[in-house]
Amino acid sequence: MARLSMETRQKVVSLHEKGLSQTQISRKTGVSRCAVQALLQKHKETGNVEDRRRSGRPRKLSGADERHIMLTSLRNRTMTSGDISSELAVTSGTLVHPSTIRRSLLRNGLHGNPYLRRGSKARHLVHVFLGDMIDYAILNTGQKMPLIGLGTWKSEPGKVKQAVTWALKAGYRHIDCATIYANEAEIGESLEEALGPGKALRREDVFVTSKLWNTQHHPEDVEPALLMTLKDLKLKYLDLYLMHWPHAFQRGDVAFPKKEDGTMLYDNIDYKLTWAAMEKLVGKGLVRAIGLSNFNKRQIDDILSVAIIAPAVVQVESHPYLAQTELMAHCRNQGLVMTAYSPLGSPDRAWKDPKEPVVLEEPVIAALAAKYNKSVAQIVLRWQTQRGVVTIPKSVTESRIRENIQVFDFMLETQEMQSITALNKGWRYIVPMIQVGEERVPRDAGHPHYPFNDPY
Repeated sequence: MARLSMETRQKVVSLHEKGLSQTQISRKTGVSRCAVQALLQKHKETGNVEDRRRSGRPRKLSGADERHIMLTSLRNRTMTSGDISSELAVTSGTLVHPSTIRRSLLRNGLHGNPYLRRGSKARHLVHVFLGDMIDYAILNTGQKMPLIGLGTWKSEPGKVKQAVTWALKAGYRHIDCATIYANEAEIGESLEEALGPGKALRREDVFVTSKLWNTQHHPEDVEPALLMTLKDLKLKYLDLYLMHWPHAFQRGDVAFPKKEDGTMLYDNIDYKLTWAAMEKLVGKGLVRAIGLSNFNKRQIDDILSVAIIAPAVVQVESHPYLAQTELMAHCRNQGLVMTAYSPLGSPDRAWKDPKEPVVLEEPVIAALAAKYNKSVAQIVLRWQTQRGVVTIPKSVTESRIRENIQVFDFMLETQEMQSITALNKGWRYIVPMIQVGEERVPRDAGHPHYPFNDPY
């Protein structure tokens, strides 16, 4: 058999997956019928031939690829492995051979979706799959990061401890914190009561994130800042530590240092130096993974260009009015997981403008909420998690805390996902502002590392 290109081989196998005869495949590809027969026989005997040729073993799917394959199969029962391979290539730029996809479907009991046509057994399978297979993201460190976490920004002391306790009892296994939220000591009280030998949960059961504040970017300040966070949270290590913003403020104990005229006092230290200091925390066992928050594409690439330890996560504002599709695709290509903060549009902000659009009043989402008998918030959170985006809704209300994690028992259709994504306006709710004369302007826009001057 003459040597065929990888593209031709994949096309032959894909057409075979779709049920075409060898004669039909030969006509469509221009490959002789004998060559088609030989290729398919070899494919049957060895599995993914091209993956074996390149790496010596079948390609291992990433967690994101595996979830995409499962979701695609569940959404459309008529799609073959070849169809899913094509969709995966289009949506994420990942080339996965149809035979690899078929093995993934078989491994999860979904090849041909046989169970999806069997009443209660179908519902049980979907429930088990959604509950156990796609409620977490896989980081480049191998860690499992729960797709829904409890956000604690604006959760005031006196309420946040109870909120964390309610969240852990409701099934949350991911708590998002930050030094600047000024509530880590109270969160630590809840964690201390819940985690450890003889208690409800083990430390390793709960994924805890915190963030380095802007006044602590100098390398010699990084470890002391983390140690204070660990002391407050009553933990020996963090699962994830993020650089909160790329731009730095003047060093010192004042969280928001200002000049006499009210403008900020900045420091122009290069965030790459800060990153190098954060990498050392991993080596010391103080953090399991490190990442970024509020960084744009260019800044992420800048970090990647020098990183010894690659960032595992980038946390950014994201909701239907700020879908972040370009940044999400870039992160996926670079091996980063995206986390969405203010996923519901942060409706409890003190500085909310009465003229701004309100995510939770969007008619498109309200219609889907009625269809699925879910809240508008649950539809938004489902949209994010179904995209593979980690999401950290904040609440100190027990009923809403429980509601926000109940998004793994239903799935949105492809066109419904697209209709929510189409609501994107590029609208940012979370931009620190100051008053200059008669107008409000972005507070930090003049800093050389301000992230929002770039498109994404």
